[in-house]
Formats: sequence, C-alpha cells, structure tokens
Amino acid sequence: MRPGEPVFKQCSHCPNAIAVSTFLSGNAFGAVLWSDGKLDAPMLPFTPRLIACPYCQSLVWLSQLRKPNWKKLLMTHGIFMWDAKHYDEPTLDQYVAYLHAHTLDTNKERYVRQQIWWCHNDARRQTTHGIPLRADEQVNLTRLAELINERMTDQRLMKAEVMRQLARFAEAEALLQRIRNQEYADVVAQLRALVHAQNATLVQLH
Repeated sequence: MRPGEPVFKQCSHCPNAIAVSTFLSGNAFGAVLWSDGKLDAPMLPFTPRLIACPYCQSLVWLSQLRKPNWKKLLMTHGIFMWDAKHYDEPTLDQYVAYLHAHTLDTNKERYVRQQIWWCHNDARRQTTHGIPLRADEQVNLTRLAELINERMTDQRLMKAEVMRQLARFAEAEALLQRIRNQEYADVVAQLRALVHAQNATLVQLH
C-alpha cells in the first residue's frame, strides 16, 4: 500500500478542516470477504461516503464538502493546514441517529442502512457463535431490501443476502437464481449452499 497526499475538506458544521487520506496503490493481501459484502482489507483501505467530523462529530457527506479557504480560516479562527485531523468513521449509534434525524434520498438511505447492517454484523465477525437478529435489525434489513435496485447485479446479490439473513430463504434463492454473471459465480454458489442448508448466519466467503 502506497499512501498519497491527503485531501483537505471543510466541515459544514464547524470551522475546522478535515484530512482525508489518499492511496496511490493497494492490494488484497490478507483481505477477508464476508457474506454481507463487507471486505476487511488492511492493505486496501475503504473511504466511507459519510464521515464524522473529528472536532464536532457531525456526520457529513464527503462529496458535499468544499475545500478549505486556508487564508480565511487563519484570519478568522487561527487554523493552519497542519491543524486538520483525519475524519472519524461513524459509530452505529451515530448512523442510527442520523437516519432518524434526516430525510434522505434512496441512494443515501440505502448507504446508511447498509452501514448499520455492517455495524451490527461486526459483533458477529468476532465470534463463531451465531447471534440472532434483534427486532431493530430486522426492521433495518426489511427497509434496506425495499431500497435495493434489483436491476443491478451487485445490488441483487446484496438483497439475496439480506433475505438469507432474514431467514427468507425462498426469496433469497429466487434472487440468486437470477444472477448468471460469471464474475459472481463463486459467491452465488456459496450463498446458495447456505440457503439450501437454511443457514441464516453471517459467514466468511472463500
């Protein structure tokens, strides 16, 4: 992994600047792919779309942030470029609070609900014992399924996994049968095996 020069963004809720790391190259060495689609890849960092300001902890969409006006920041707040801190990744509680406090378009709501799903599943990644879905998780996944665009193969695959984790195996199987792209063949085969076994637990894929 080769880091690049950081990119700086202005928080839209406070006067501070946020540093965003960039990478010139990376690799999948040591990466782990989970059935919910999350890739744990230490040598291939993931930059979230929704980040937490390291100063005020407000959640902001990275694509909507402007570049800092360093001269203005220096004159009005005494802030230098080297004062900028790296963004924080939102916590589960922050994602949930943000979702409840904002009216989001389909793409943004789907993204936030996927992150909530992954955050809940992070506890399952740390144990070999299955952890049943809580009621709030079921509500989140049911709504996530409604937001997914089945015309896109990757989202159809995500919806199949959502259905499987909800133990709606017939719906998961129907979705998986519609994925014939060879790029997804190995993942589809593993998920179908889990569906046929009526296994709704999160697993590592191979």
